Amino acid sequence: MIRVLTSPEDIVTALRSVLRSCRGAKIAVPYWSAASIHILGLSERRLAGMCVICNSSSEMCSPDAIKHLQRLGAHVRSLGSLHAKVYAGRQGAVVGSANASSHALRASGWNELCVLTNEPGALKAIDTWFEQLWRAATDL
Repeated sequence: MIRVLTSPEDIVTALRSVLRSCRGAKIAVPYWSAASIHILGLSERRLAGMCVICNSSSEMCSPDAIKHLQRLGAHVRSLGSLHAKVYAGRQGAVVGSANASSHALRASGWNELCVLTNEPGALKAIDTWFEQLWRAATDL
C-alpha cells in the first residue's frame, strides 16, 4: 500500500499510526520543535528502543526538544548533512517533506507532501539507509 498525504491532518494521523509502537521506530528528521513531540503523540510514553537522527548543529533544531526525546528514552544522534524526513515503524513508514516542527505538522501555510507505505521492499530499503546514516551520525 502506498498513500500520498498532503494535508497536515492526514500527515499527523499517519505519523502517529507509524510511530504507535515506539520500540524499533527509526526517525531521521533534521529539525525538531518542542511542540512536535506532543503533536506526534510521543510525550505520553516511554521511547525506549526508538532511534532518532537529527541535525543538532542547526538553529532550526530545538535543543529542548532533543533533550526531551532523550529524557523519554530515545537514542538520539546528530548528522549535519541530514536533509531527509523519514519516520519508520514496524508496520510502515512515512517519507516526505515534513520536519518534526509545529510549522510542518500543523496547518500553518506550508505545503507538505509525504508518502505512507507498508511495502516490504521499501521498508527494507529504508531500514538499510537508516542504519548507514546511524553509523555515520555522532552521539549526543
